[in-house]
Order: sequence, then C-alpha cells, then structure tokens
Amino acid sequence: MVGWFNLSSIVDVMLFIFIFYPIVGGIFWIIGGTYYHFRTKNRLPKFPEGAKEPFITIMVPCHNEEVVIERTLYYLDTQINYKNYEIIAISDGSTDNTNAILRNWQEAKPDSHLRVIEVQKNKGKAHGLTQAALHSKGDFLLCIDADSFVTGDALKHMVAWFMKDSIFSPKELVAAVTGNPMPRNLTSLLAKLQYVEYHSIIGMTKRAQSMIGRIFTVSGVCVMYRREALIDIGLFDQSKITEDIAVSWALQLKGWRIQYAPNARCYMEVPEKISVLYKQRRRWAQGGLEVFMSHALDVLLHPVKTFPFIFLLMDQFLSIMWAIFWFISSLFVIYWLFFWVALGDGFQIRRFMISALIFIMYEFIVGVTQLLTSIWFNDSDKAAMKYSLFAGWYTWIYWLISPFTLLAALPRVIKAQITGGGGTWVSPERQKTGD
Repeated sequence: MVGWFNLSSIVDVMLFIFIFYPIVGGIFWIIGGTYYHFRTKNRLPKFPEGAKEPFITIMVPCHNEEVVIERTLYYLDTQINYKNYEIIAISDGSTDNTNAILRNWQEAKPDSHLRVIEVQKNKGKAHGLTQAALHSKGDFLLCIDADSFVTGDALKHMVAWFMKDSIFSPKELVAAVTGNPMPRNLTSLLAKLQYVEYHSIIGMTKRAQSMIGRIFTVSGVCVMYRREALIDIGLFDQSKITEDIAVSWALQLKGWRIQYAPNARCYMEVPEKISVLYKQRRRWAQGGLEVFMSHALDVLLHPVKTFPFIFLLMDQFLSIMWAIFWFISSLFVIYWLFFWVALGDGFQIRRFMISALIFIMYEFIVGVTQLLTSIWFNDSDKAAMKYSLFAGWYTWIYWLISPFTLLAALPRVIKAQITGGGGTWVSPERQKTGD
C-alpha cells in the first residue's frame, strides 16, 4: 500500500502539493519579497529635485459615505506635500448626507482642490471612476477610497515611477503605481489581524510579484494610473465586480507595466465585523475568478506573448483547486472523525490530531516569519512587532477563510458570466474613528 507521503506516485505528489500549498506559497512570497528588498534598496525612483510637479487628479468614489468623507477631504485637501492637483469626489447615487457634505466643503473653502460630480443613480464604482476620469484634468489619476487618505510625500513617491526609469521597466511603460495600504482602525481583534495581513501577506505578495514582472492586482484603495494607459484599455471595465483586478490584467496584457510603491502609505479602514469581512473577501474572490475565466485562454494559447502571466495564472488555478480539495477533504475528515469516535479508535484520533497540529505549527512559523520579514522591510513601522503573536494564527485563519469565500463566489461568477455582471455597489459599514 502506498503511504500518504510516498512521493513515488503522481497522486501522492498532487496531494502533497495541495496539502502544503499555503506553506509553500508563503515561503515563495518570503523569498521573493526578500529579493525585492535587496534589489530595490536605495534604488526606488525618487521625485527629481526641482522638477515641475505633473498635474494629478485624485478621484474619490463615494456611495453613502457621510461618516468618513469629511475626514478624507481634510487629509487630501490640506495634508499633502504637493501643490499641482485636483480632487474629484464622485457621489454615486448617495442617499445620505454625502452630497450635502461635499457641497458644504466647496462653499466653505473656495480655494479647495475639490470638484464634485453627482451621479443620480447608483451604477457602481467602475462607472463612477469612469465618469471622474472623463472629467479629469490630470495626466495621472489617483484612485482612493472614501474611507482612506494619503499624506505627506505619498503623491511624489507614486508619480516618481512615471518620471524616472526603474530596475523593473522604463518610465514610459508604467501604466499604474499601487500604493501601500495600512489599516488605521485597530480597536478590535479582527482589525488587528488584518493589520498583520496587510503587513505580512499583501505587502509581501506585491513585492514578490514585482520580481516576477507582473502584479496580480493593484490595491484599488490607493492606485495611481497614467491617463493614456487607461484610455488605451477603454477605461474601467463596468462588467466586472472588482475594477482594480480587471484593469490590472487588461493593462498588463496590452504590454503596460504596474509598479509597487511601498513608501507610498495609504491609511484605510478595515472591516471590524466578520460578516462585513466575509462579504469583502467574497467580492475579492469573485473578482479573481472573473479575471481567471476571462483571460485564462488568452494566456494558455499565447504563453510566450503573455509571459510571465502564466505564473499568476498557475497560482490562481492552484488556489481554486486547493479550495475545492480543502472542502472535499474536510467532509472526509469529519466523516472519519465521527467514525473513529464511534469505534472508540483513540489511536487514529490521536494520529489525526498530531498531524493537524504539525500542519498548524508550520503555518504559524511561516506566518510569523512573513510578519518579521515585512517589519524588517518597513523600517518606519516597528509598531507592528507588538502584533507578532497574531501573525501565525492569522495565516492559518486566512487559509481557512479563503476556500469558503472562493467557493461562495463561484456561483456568482457563473451568473455574472451569463448576465454580464456589473451593476450597483454598497459601501461597507463605516465607523467614525479618532484621528
């Protein structure tokens, strides 16, 4: 009988890959992120001293954002070390006091950078961004969520990639620069866990993917686009639920490049309720699946032309297969646990528990290593060290949540493929937090 870890058979190899996919993936991101750190140390593009500031349009899509929009405007309008820019707030079918707050800000501050677009009917974030882009004056467009903001030199850190060549690509090919989002509402355990995630998983992934030469998605909460590149792909795809993932693939498949600016911090709110977090992650999963279904054939039929997209496609495929494998194997595990309990087979139960604990231990080690490595990269954020105890557990929780959200998103993706997708949007529940 072939043993569980006997790698002499193809089946055992596949099982081994699926079981340890999260651990192997984590190790890959650590290696790639570390390589990125050393390759880019003191070599990130810097805004040329004395250079003229390119005109930038900051686009803020809003839908019922009365709780947070005034704070966002304060930071964007007064706390940025940049002069040559405008702010366009797009109120997309808001039914609360968002429109009144925006108008009052304009009236009270005649010298404000703010312009307002009111869309009467809720047509979705991608539609709102498209309208803002059509009315914008800037050569570069910064998209930022209504509950988020940048300060200081963030705009200079991002626009520098469009002005100077980097080790990754010539400046002329840069279509988008994604910022480094950081949660600011750390009052709950769930928020602190996500703080760990953004440090040790999302930031690390962006660094590693940069070394591959393709980034799966920009961070929609904070990303700067070249206007010319957006026009080249027909602006934002309103048929997809996640405009950031869709535009990332569309740009890169047309030969444009996306860069990651780790020094461009964006401060954001994260969900503090499990139900809100679940809906957010299901939406992300749906967006990834939509892109996979839309572009998989193009990448597979033209592997040389689209290289190195094949690596991102393989990672997405393994994520889907791992989620299915995890769900099916979980059903088998539950069945066998009940069976062993009914038989009073303590040996099999102990064997399973030991195996599960070993797996969790490996996940814990990888999670802590990811966080410590990311803290090492972010010299200015040593405060994250106090959350290191959450790191190992969150990595494990992250890989438990992912299969649920992915499988829940699958029927929605199929429906969207049939009906055309797109449509309205609902902002997550906002909380008024102290500054």
